[in-house]
Amino acid sequence: MSKLKTAVVFLLCSAAASALRGQMSLSLSPVHLEFTLAAGNSEERTLTVGNDSPDDIRVRARVTAWIPGPAGPDIPAAEDASLSSKDWLGVIAGDFRIPARQSLDIPVIAAVPQGAEPGQYPAVIAVQSVSDEDGEGLHLQGSLTALAVITVGKPRDDETSEEISVERRDGQAFLVLHRKNTGRFFAPTAGTFVLRDERGTKAWETEFADNPVPPLSEGIYRIPLASGLAAGRYEAECVLYRLTGKKTALKKAVFIE
Repeated sequence: MSKLKTAVVFLLCSAAASALRGQMSLSLSPVHLEFTLAAGNSEERTLTVGNDSPDDIRVRARVTAWIPGPAGPDIPAAEDASLSSKDWLGVIAGDFRIPARQSLDIPVIAAVPQGAEPGQYPAVIAVQSVSDEDGEGLHLQGSLTALAVITVGKPRDDETSEEISVERRDGQAFLVLHRKNTGRFFAPTAGTFVLRDERGTKAWETEFADNPVPPLSEGIYRIPLASGLAAGRYEAECVLYRLTGKKTALKKAVFIE
């Protein structure tokens, strides 16, 4: 698995989740399209839409901007800051009819303009069923989505800033990591949290899976603390892994009530 796929795996799972209501009759594959292109180059890939129902279905594909939202552990995007490949991706306009129990391939073309700056540019390709004019066929509300990411240039570790704090919600204490990514590539956010008491003894430790911060965005990660931790002063240490394989560490004194 490439570094990019590793970096966006959590966001991919959130973005590609089906929003269809009612009978699940459409399938979409793959749910992640990854393009690596130099400025001025283009490439074509294929999305396969399957119709598992006993009726014909008409579908329409469209490209929309992808903005990270509060799915998962609170991932707010910096307003109007996230990079987008919406205008660089194209699908054939119009509707497609998929016969019952069959599938259809839809071409997706990525074209990076000359002068594009290095970075990772996401967008969403949504496939939605549409009603026949004569009322025939099956119509489902909602859509299936695939996350498309265009990488221009070599991914690198860009500037990030981190803060650690403790907060309590509904009686549960959380260790909170607030991370800001000012770079143009996804910032991997996988690592380890450790709490040490005033004697330097390790009192609590946990690992968390990669949940990257998108380009030019912010991420807030809330990790629940063990209920048996005694109140008092601790040293919190957060160790994060970077694209290059190196680690970055952040330490801060925190107080648990």
